[in-house]
Amino acid sequence: GETYTLTGPEVITFEGVAGHLSEAVGREIECLNVPDEAALQGMIEQGIPEFVATQIVAVFGVLRGGGQERTTGTVQSVTGREPRGFAEFAREHARLFAPPALRQEEREKAS
Repeated sequence: GETYTLTGPEVITFEGVAGHLSEAVGREIECLNVPDEAALQGMIEQGIPEFVATQIVAVFGVLRGGGQERTTGTVQSVTGREPRGFAEFAREHARLFAPPALRQEEREKAS
């Protein structure tokens, strides 16, 4: 019954995530600060249940407030491996962040 806080090797901001994704996919990805109420209403309009949307908004509020601005050694102690940084993750999975049309072209080439 333990709870583990898993982190990468460095603290990263939303802007940092956008920067690493931009480098990985070769186009600018921007981090937009959407007001909580607009985010909540947008998710509800897209069919996300209100209680789920409320929790998502709350989690992002904690993150924006610095609630996870720390790293832990948990990945190393649990797995025996060093945690991967987000930049490495973004490079390895860049195709998943590509626009849908590019992903479709990739699927068509593979078949």
